[in-house]
Amino acid sequence: MHTSGVTSAGFYPELSQVGIISSSPKGDVRRMDITELAQLAELQQLQHERSLLELLDALRAIDPEVAERAIYVFDDKTSAAGWLANPVMSLGGVMPLQALAEGRRADVLRVLGQISHGVYA
Repeated sequence: MHTSGVTSAGFYPELSQVGIISSSPKGDVRRMDITELAQLAELQQLQHERSLLELLDALRAIDPEVAERAIYVFDDKTSAAGWLANPVMSLGGVMPLQALAEGRRADVLRVLGQISHGVYA
């Protein structure tokens, strides 16, 4: 068994609920093996995707047109939410959500239109 050298200390408390973290009654934390590390990565990815979908749902309530346009352009809710929450060079390196908060809705819609037509500059 190959151990990663990474301890489970400091990771999310939910990990003990799914069996990734175990500790002795003394509070000693054992090292995770590579399989457990992969499980941790998968759990974190699922939590991240869930957070992105919640973000997209919130945007749908605030600005349904932008949310629906992003879903249409990326053909996937998770990808659309990921785009909205990551810096975009054609928006000056800010997240589209930040651009929306700055009143740059037209810029966000313009960039989505460019992406839908294959223009990524």
